[in-house]
Amino acid sequence: MVNVLASKPGLSSTTTLRIPKDWDPTWFRNFISNQLKGADVRNAVGSNGITVSGNISSPYATISLGTGPTILGGPVTISAPATAMPALVETGAPGASSVEQINLNGALRGIQILPSTSSQVGLEILDPGSNGTGFRAETTNTATMLVVFGAAATRLTLTASGGVLVSAPSSGNSGLQVNGVANSYAELITAPTTSGQSFGLEINAGSTSADGALTITNAAVTLKLLEVYGDGGVAIGPAGTADEGAGTLNVSGGYWTGSTTLMTSTVALANGAGSTSPTLGNTGPAGATTPTKWIAINDNGTVRHIPAW
Repeated sequence: MVNVLASKPGLSSTTTLRIPKDWDPTWFRNFISNQLKGADVRNAVGSNGITVSGNISSPYATISLGTGPTILGGPVTISAPATAMPALVETGAPGASSVEQINLNGALRGIQILPSTSSQVGLEILDPGSNGTGFRAETTNTATMLVVFGAAATRLTLTASGGVLVSAPSSGNSGLQVNGVANSYAELITAPTTSGQSFGLEINAGSTSADGALTITNAAVTLKLLEVYGDGGVAIGPAGTADEGAGTLNVSGGYWTGSTTLMTSTVALANGAGSTSPTLGNTGPAGATTPTKWIAINDNGTVRHIPAW
């Protein structure tokens, strides 16, 4: 007896119910051969990265994901594991190959991470080691590398024991650019409240007087308002305000004070090189009163003295 299959080999309600009234060994052999062979994994055909191993002489066969590329129709859901372990582990090959590459193909978002509670971490990059990089964004054009949106006051928090390092950009570009909006600070630095714990901002830049360690400009006038040179000189004023040397301050528009004293010195001023006893008018000591100090000033290269009592 030959079993005529109603469809391709495999189990179905139509084919398996074709059981004869009288038992027949030939029918049974044909049933095994024609019906059950379609359920044998060794007869499966792999495609799109799925590999089927095994043959007619092998007692077992396996179905696995091959070396790729693997194409999944999606959506694909990976259920949470039973224990505290990663639900998905991706191991990259040595070399410059990417562990994962996402082509948006017109989509607006490549990856969307939705933590369910405030205490959960949406994306965590563990310590990559001394020679590794936790997160890297690279582009060869003017594309936007990272945009962080959020309804809360804190949009992005970067925490690291060694701080955040922004490597030097290509010539003429900014390593870090912060664009402000109306009535808001472009950047606000809040130092810890513990006394002596740390500084609010430290800039290590510039090695000579030709290097600018800090430059502050106003976008409306495109002039340099403040520039700190690499040797420690500070110049306040428009472009071209000179650096007078290490530890100096040059204010091109003059010096103004709201104090009752013109200037305060933290060390005793030099006595000066004079001992003459001048006679002053009614706004100063009258008669031959010897000044206690002759304060030296540099008048465009000429040293002059101001008497003081």
